[in-house]
Amino acid sequence: MNKVLLDKNAGSKKLRDSCNQEGIVECFLLPVQIRDKATDSEVADFAIRHNDFILTFDRGFCCQASAVLAGRNPGLMLLRPDADSVQRISRKTASAMLKAFKEQFPEWAQVPSKNSFVELTPSLVIVHHTLNTEPVFVGKVDRKGGDWQERLKGLLEANASGSPLPGMTDPSHLTGPSN
Repeated sequence: MNKVLLDKNAGSKKLRDSCNQEGIVECFLLPVQIRDKATDSEVADFAIRHNDFILTFDRGFCCQASAVLAGRNPGLMLLRPDADSVQRISRKTASAMLKAFKEQFPEWAQVPSKNSFVELTPSLVIVHHTLNTEPVFVGKVDRKGGDWQERLKGLLEANASGSPLPGMTDPSHLTGPSN
């Protein structure tokens, strides 16, 4: 992953600048003419044509663009709060979540993201493949578990190869220790 596109919802200059300061990826905002007029499907098509990993806070984007992303997704990450939280994702919370994720998973930029829709919460990483017109759940890892990074890497590599691991639709063996 070299380029990260912040969609309309995540399109903060401060978030872009914060990501770019690290020098690991090139993070950028949608061009104004696309941001202001394009549908979610058109934004997804733009990302596909430029091979850009997409970062969003908008679950609706993930659903609306799913048919366009099917089999061509360069990678998509949705930042969202945990299910039991009332917190909303803002630029500040996104920066904190991404910082913690990157510190806990230093390999993140080298792991393939093709064909993956990843939901990142403060405590979980939920992975879907996007080989079909609707995302298909393949696994969930608890970020409090000891080896969650290796499990996540395996899920993403399987998606990138175009063949999600068999049996991965049952997440019970991937969640790590329960708290």
